[in-house]
Amino acid sequence: MKAGMLAERARIETEARKLGWSGEYGGWRSIERALLGQGRFTQVPYVFANLWTRSELDRVCREARLRRKQRV
Repeated sequence: MKAGMLAERARIETEARKLGWSGEYGGWRSIERALLGQGRFTQVPYVFANLWTRSELDRVCREARLRRKQRV
Protein backbone atom coordinates (compact mmCIF):
# COMPACT_ATOMS: atom_id res chain seq x y z
CA MET A 1 0.00 0.00 0.00
CA LYS A 2 1.28 3.45 -0.85
CA ALA A 3 2.39 5.81 1.90
CA GLY A 4 -0.13 8.40 0.71
CA MET A 5 -3.01 5.99 1.21
CA LEU A 6 -1.84 5.13 4.71
CA ALA A 7 -1.51 8.80 5.56
CA GLU A 8 -5.01 9.53 4.28
CA ARG A 9 -6.46 6.64 6.28
CA ALA A 10 -4.75 7.99 9.40
CA ARG A 11 -6.22 11.45 8.73
CA ILE A 12 -9.67 9.91 8.29
CA GLU A 13 -9.39 8.05 11.60
CA THR A 14 -8.28 11.23 13.35
CA GLU A 15 -11.12 13.26 11.84
CA ALA A 16 -13.62 10.52 12.69
CA ARG A 17 -12.53 10.55 16.34
CA LYS A 18 -12.84 14.34 16.48
CA LEU A 19 -16.37 14.10 15.13
CA GLY A 20 -17.18 11.34 17.60
CA TRP A 21 -15.91 13.31 20.58
CA SER A 22 -18.00 16.31 19.50
CA GLY A 23 -21.08 14.54 20.85
CA GLU A 24 -23.05 15.44 17.74
CA TYR A 25 -23.02 11.98 16.18
CA GLY A 26 -24.87 8.85 17.21
CA GLY A 27 -22.32 6.37 15.92
CA TRP A 28 -19.96 5.31 13.18
CA ARG A 29 -22.58 5.35 10.42
CA SER A 30 -23.38 9.02 10.84
CA ILE A 31 -19.67 9.86 11.01
CA GLU A 32 -19.02 7.85 7.86
CA ARG A 33 -21.79 9.74 6.04
CA ALA A 34 -20.41 13.06 7.23
CA LEU A 35 -16.92 12.25 5.98
CA LEU A 36 -18.21 10.94 2.66
CA GLY A 37 -20.28 14.11 2.30
CA GLN A 38 -17.18 16.26 2.66
CA GLY A 39 -15.75 14.70 -0.48
CA ARG A 40 -12.17 15.21 0.75
CA PHE A 41 -11.21 11.59 1.26
CA THR A 42 -11.17 8.61 -1.09
CA GLN A 43 -10.29 6.02 1.55
CA VAL A 44 -13.37 6.43 3.80
CA PRO A 45 -14.96 3.08 2.79
CA TYR A 46 -11.75 1.22 3.61
CA VAL A 47 -11.41 2.80 7.05
CA PHE A 48 -15.03 2.08 7.95
CA ALA A 49 -14.79 -1.52 6.76
CA ASN A 50 -12.73 -2.18 9.91
CA LEU A 51 -14.92 -3.60 12.71
CA TRP A 52 -12.58 -2.35 15.42
CA THR A 53 -12.75 1.21 14.05
CA ARG A 54 -16.54 1.10 13.97
CA SER A 55 -16.71 -0.28 17.51
CA GLU A 56 -14.32 2.37 18.80
CA LEU A 57 -16.29 5.17 17.17
CA ASP A 58 -19.56 3.89 18.61
CA ARG A 59 -17.94 3.88 22.07
CA VAL A 60 -16.53 7.38 21.61
CA CYS A 61 -19.90 8.69 20.47
CA ARG A 62 -21.67 7.08 23.44
CA GLU A 63 -19.21 8.57 25.93
CA ALA A 64 -19.33 12.01 24.32
CA ARG A 65 -23.12 12.06 24.36
CA LEU A 66 -23.19 10.99 28.02
CA ARG A 67 -20.77 13.77 28.92
CA ARG A 68 -22.86 16.24 26.99
CA LYS A 69 -26.03 15.18 28.89
CA GLN A 70 -24.25 15.49 32.25
CA ARG A 71 -23.30 19.10 31.52
CA VAL A 72 -26.87 20.13 30.78
